[in-house]
Amino acid sequence: LLKKGDFKGSATLFEKLYGMNPSTNTKINLATSLGRSGQRPRAILLWKELVRAMPSRFDLRQQLADGLYDQHDYEGASYHYHQILAQEPNSAPALNGKGLCLLVASKLKLAEPVFRAAIKADGKFVPAYNNLAVTLERLNHRSQAISLLEKASKIDPNNEDVKSNLSRMKAAG
Repeated sequence: LLKKGDFKGSATLFEKLYGMNPSTNTKINLATSLGRSGQRPRAILLWKELVRAMPSRFDLRQQLADGLYDQHDYEGASYHYHQILAQEPNSAPALNGKGLCLLVASKLKLAEPVFRAAIKADGKFVPAYNNLAVTLERLNHRSQAISLLEKASKIDPNNEDVKSNLSRMKAAG
């Protein structure tokens, strides 16, 4: 169910399975299912437990950081992005997350090089292109932003954020 995208269904089943067999793998799958089914607060509690038990599992720390960011806990998210980057300085998702925390704090001049580093780390990581474009637009560099979004749309033509921002920026002139 998780692989098919039925996150609510998978969360229900993993919850039952976790009650019968509280293994680490079941807990990871439960946290992922809860997070993807919109039950972020419960997922965050599990991710925190998992990260405490396995601090070097950066995939879990990334999910925790992203969950905290989505819950508007930017300080908590930033802490975990920094923890990942201390060990994996070229992690595009962690760089993008760090950039988002800076962007939401309106630290545009600091966010820009972080998003650029995310793109350099992984030239196919489309969220970094989108977020850099938003940053550049706010810095009054709309033509550069549009160029980035056009490049991103070639990488992932179905990305809704890119399509929406590209359309909005082109309409603005």
